[in-house]
Amino acid sequence: MKYAGPFAHDCGSCPYLPGRHWRTLSLIVEELDPEDLERMLAQGFRRCARSCYVNVCRGCQECIPIRVPISTFEMSRSQRSTWKKNQDLTVEVVDARFTREACELYAEYCQEKFSKPRPEEEDFTGFLVENLGCTKHFEYRLEGRLVGLGVVDVTPRAANSVYFAYDVACGARRLGTFSALYELDWCRRTGRDYLYLGFYVRDCRAMRYKSAFSPHEILRPQEGWRPPHPGETPHD
Repeated sequence: MKYAGPFAHDCGSCPYLPGRHWRTLSLIVEELDPEDLERMLAQGFRRCARSCYVNVCRGCQECIPIRVPISTFEMSRSQRSTWKKNQDLTVEVVDARFTREACELYAEYCQEKFSKPRPEEEDFTGFLVENLGCTKHFEYRLEGRLVGLGVVDVTPRAANSVYFAYDVACGARRLGTFSALYELDWCRRTGRDYLYLGFYVRDCRAMRYKSAFSPHEILRPQEGWRPPHPGETPHD
């Protein structure tokens, strides 16, 4: 593994919790094997483009790394319903790439879901295509039309769920949930042990859904990966 850093970054306001400040410690990676990324995921790192980072916010440890062991995961009744509802979709797993279709889906998603200005092509490429050489795009199609795009890092024994964008007109399908279920099933079929879901933030509704994929494990300082204590990761 070759990298520059670590670099401390003051990232401004916290995107998850109001009134808090966001700080990260990152490595700018020049060369990295999938095995190296797997070890970093196990240590709580996240990846964005060609950097790997951890949150180091002062006085706050609310961003908790969460992963799902493939061998013990069981769908809830609601998740089984979502899985069945989306069996008419086809999914193709390809190396991370730029396509006009995917870029348009991402731009519409940002605009419709978050009322953000439409991203440019370089924004899409920098965020969802540029990677460390082990990233796949999961392309979800309905009658040939792209309705979902998942970005997943693939390592020898695990997968890292990075991002998912979808056609908001398909909201009733719960494509965000279906994409995670599909990634979990893909890990099972390809012999992987874990799906990393990024950070769980208990008091942020947009991040709390991750605890619905169960049984799961969380990473705590000095404790390592372990199942949550009762009430530690409640979900809707």
